[in-house]
Amino acid sequence: MFSDRTNWKLAHNRLTEALEKVRAGGTRILDLTASNPTRIELHYDAQTILGALTSPSALDYDPQAKGLPSARQAVARYYSAEHAADLDAEKIILTASTSEGYSYVFRLLCNAGDELLVPKPSYPLFEFLADLQDVKLVPYPLIYDHGWQIDFHSMQLALTPRTRGVVVVHPNNPTGSYVRENEFEQLNAFCRAHNLAVIADEVFLDFPLDGRRHRSFADNQEVLTFTLSGLSKISAMPQMKVSWIVTSGPQSQVNEAMARLEVIADTYLSMNAPIQWAVPVLLEQRKEIQRQLMSRVKANLSELDRRLAAQQACQRLAVEGGWYVVLRVPVTQTDEDLAIRLIEEDGVLVHPGHFYDFPGDGHLVLSLINREDEFAEGITRLLITMRHTRQLFASIFLSAALMSPIGAIAMPVPQDDHERHEQEEHERRVYDPDYRDYHNWDAREDEAYRHWLEVKHRTYVEYDRLDAKMQHEYWKWRHKHAEHEEHEEHEHH
Repeated sequence: MFSDRTNWKLAHNRLTEALEKVRAGGTRILDLTASNPTRIELHYDAQTILGALTSPSALDYDPQAKGLPSARQAVARYYSAEHAADLDAEKIILTASTSEGYSYVFRLLCNAGDELLVPKPSYPLFEFLADLQDVKLVPYPLIYDHGWQIDFHSMQLALTPRTRGVVVVHPNNPTGSYVRENEFEQLNAFCRAHNLAVIADEVFLDFPLDGRRHRSFADNQEVLTFTLSGLSKISAMPQMKVSWIVTSGPQSQVNEAMARLEVIADTYLSMNAPIQWAVPVLLEQRKEIQRQLMSRVKANLSELDRRLAAQQACQRLAVEGGWYVVLRVPVTQTDEDLAIRLIEEDGVLVHPGHFYDFPGDGHLVLSLINREDEFAEGITRLLITMRHTRQLFASIFLSAALMSPIGAIAMPVPQDDHERHEQEEHERRVYDPDYRDYHNWDAREDEAYRHWLEVKHRTYVEYDRLDAKMQHEYWKWRHKHAEHEEHEEHEHH
């Protein structure tokens, strides 16, 4: 009865099943995969945003296939202000989501069975969009060598007579890598030589970690280019459902593409009037929202780097922009098994690398937009687990070495006692929600914590296993206890 294109595996994956089971048991989960900006305690100007949705003009039905001129002009002004791109609003089409924008462009370029080249690793949504449009996706790799780069040799090998375009994500999700200037030129040359279009996803373009402006594809004139973006990330308002397609390139190709896209858009007319009238105001909100988000992302990345510098089990890969970071971890099990273990044993949710088509195990993907205290607590738990995993693996390795012929297995270089002590003490830092600070968890702190458990008539449980409420209660008691100790010491002297 149903089409083959919708014959997806709809059963929950193992990670989702583990997450639901742990949540059902009442365990608090530290979600290091957060992607919904409306639920991470940002401050929105509610009065201005909601007021923008009450325009009397919204009572008039004025169907415009490309979207209301005032909304498209606001998008053009945004590109001029933020990316020095002089755009014609008539070359902009509004859509209800970036996914809808992809579907329009896929339909425009491809017959059933035609192919598009897509980056790997990258966002998993592409597969579903391609299935619905009867398009075949052919991956080209991003290679990592002190930063991510497009493998143009592999892109050339992936080319077939049915290839219609190249998808780039700028910056990529989750690698956080921008298309570099020399890659811009190579990509244009490649597409021009093979009569291909560029489809550029720029939803994270406004979030560079180096603070400098990166070139947008929106004014790329070299080849036919479709640039996709929207308010979901730019203004952190995914619920408003406002996105767009900017068409650029050789004029004759742009004119024909726009004529056809307008028919596609007119067939659906998915944009509603109140939202379109509000677009100028909603775009202006980006300035304050992006300031908050960039502060959060940079603070969490700095905290992650500080923690990683004190250990040897994990390292992060270079990231240039966006909301995510990739951790490289020891391959002692599959990424999925490791992610499940972190949920079940530590109450920490991360994404395994295979969700994004990393070529092998040893990668975890984390979001950088979480509240800073939650991010720090989640990283603490994750790194403790990875340290224990590394130590267990080293023990197994040592046992295997002792039972093997001399020299058959390369022995790891052990740390001296001082280095190990420094590493473990530095790693074992816990967050104090009352003072919004971190404390080393030394022998004295452990003694105080055990005393508190006795006072509370609780059986011993590791501090990291406590929920936020109990941790807060501990620190409240701890500060009062410390003040009492100081007072007694003063009286003694």
